[in-house]
Amino acid sequence: MARALGDIYRSLGVLRKSHLIEADRSQLVGGYVGQTALKTLDVCRSALDGVLFIDEAYSLSGSDWKGDFGREAIEALLKYMEDHRDRLIVIVAGYPTEMRRFVASNPGLASRFTKTIDFEPYDTAELCEIFRSMVKAQQYALPDGFEAKLTPWIEGARQDQQWGNARSMRTLLEKVREAHALRTSIDPEANIAEFEMVDIEAAIRER
Repeated sequence: MARALGDIYRSLGVLRKSHLIEADRSQLVGGYVGQTALKTLDVCRSALDGVLFIDEAYSLSGSDWKGDFGREAIEALLKYMEDHRDRLIVIVAGYPTEMRRFVASNPGLASRFTKTIDFEPYDTAELCEIFRSMVKAQQYALPDGFEAKLTPWIEGARQDQQWGNARSMRTLLEKVREAHALRTSIDPEANIAEFEMVDIEAAIRER
C-alpha cells in the first residue's frame, strides 16, 4: 500500500520520486546519547522525495524508561517532516490500539498524522493462500490438503495479541523450512524441494 501511494503521489507531481524506504525502531534508535538523532536523520534523508514507511511505530513511544531514546527519534522525525514537508511522505503502521497511543503521545504526531486507514485482518482462507504464495516464491511444493492442517492452527493462533497476520505466516514458513531441512538431512531419498505434512505439523507444534 505504501509503495502504491508513492507511485500515485509521483504521478500527481507531489513527489519527485516514488521510492520507498522501510524502517523500524532498530534503524531509528541508537544505543547511546546523541546517536539516535543521527540515525533517524540518515533514514529520513534516504527517503527524501519519496515515502518513509515506519512499521510498528508505536515501539518508539512505548517505553517510560528515561534511558530509552525512542522519543528522541520521534522529535528528530517531526523536525525533519516539518523542514521537508513538501518533499517527504511518512506512513506509520502498527496495531490499532498501540498506534492510537503512539499518536497521542506527542502533540506533533497528532497534528501531522491526521489520516488513519484501518485494514481488516485476513481471514483463514486468505492466510492459507498467502502461505501458499510464499512457499511458491521460495520454489517449494506443498502437500495436498495442507489447508486442513493450517486452518485450526490459524484460528487458534490469531487469538494471541502478538498475532501478525501475514508476518505470522512468514514465521511459520521459516519453521516449516527448518523442519524440512532436518528431515531431509537424514533421509537421502527425500525430495528437497517438497514439504510434507510432517514438516508443517512439526512447525505448528513448535509454536
